[in-house]
This record gives sequence, C-alpha cells and structure tokens, in this order.
Amino acid sequence: MEHIEHYLRIAQAVAASSRDPNTKVGAVIVKDGMIVSTGYNGFARGAPEDWESRASKDRFVIHAEDNALLHAGYPNTKGAIMYTTHRPCGRCAAKLVQSGLAAIVCPLHDGFTEEQVVRHGVRLASKYLVDNGVTLTRVSNSPYYQYGPTQPNYGVDHD
Repeated sequence: MEHIEHYLRIAQAVAASSRDPNTKVGAVIVKDGMIVSTGYNGFARGAPEDWESRASKDRFVIHAEDNALLHAGYPNTKGAIMYTTHRPCGRCAAKLVQSGLAAIVCPLHDGFTEEQVVRHGVRLASKYLVDNGVTLTRVSNSPYYQYGPTQPNYGVDHD
C-alpha cells in the first residue's frame, strides 16, 4: 500500500504542472519499480492555450495518460502500471489497452461529477479496460479496492 500512495502522490505533483484552470490530471507509468514516464493534461508544445470555448479546448488538449504514453514508448509500457489522479476517460481507454499496460491505479474519489463521468465515458472506459485485461484499482484510504475480471464494478462510488 505504501508504494501505491507514493506513486499517487507523484501523480498529484505532476498534475500541478497542468495549466488547465478547471481540471489538473497527472499520470505516472512505473515498470519494475522504476518510473518510466510522467504526463499531465495540456496542449501540444508551442500551441496557444487561449481557446474561445471549453468545447474548442477539449478537442485539442492532450490528456495526462496520452502524454505519459507518448513519452514512454511501447516497450516501456508493456506490463507496466499507470498511477493517475483520475479514472481514464473513453478517449484514453483504447490507447491504454494498446500500450500493453498491466494495470491502472487511481483514487476512489477523483473529483469527477456525475455529469463529467457521463460526458467523458468514464464508466464505459473502466469496463473496456477490465474487459481487455487491464486491472483497474481504485484506492481509498485503506484498504485499496481492486476491480478486475473477477470483481467488475464501474460506478462512481465503491465505499
């Protein structure tokens, strides 16, 4: 449990680098006890960050999970674990499966509202990950909660 909390704290610190005023997301990829990559949500290098609307911004922002995958490269992600501050969305789920990650660990309560869960396809993404062999672990204070092929549960709260 101690190493889980350690990597989630690192993901939170990485999230602080995001310049998004609404949602700060961080991700850390760990393989064999070593940090392979980190990422946070933001725009591509050099791209302007002043968009007219949230809808326009959402089309071009690169998610924390994507940034971590892009920085790591496939050989480094196969069999690795991603620690992230938020549950992955539908936009990221297929890429996470394709990357060969073995597991994703995120907080039980990530701050998503029910509207955000629906809009970003979070429940469907969780199911997709588990159905495709990626273990999804949602951590509460203690003990942590694990949802995998034998214990599917994709709701917002799992207390």
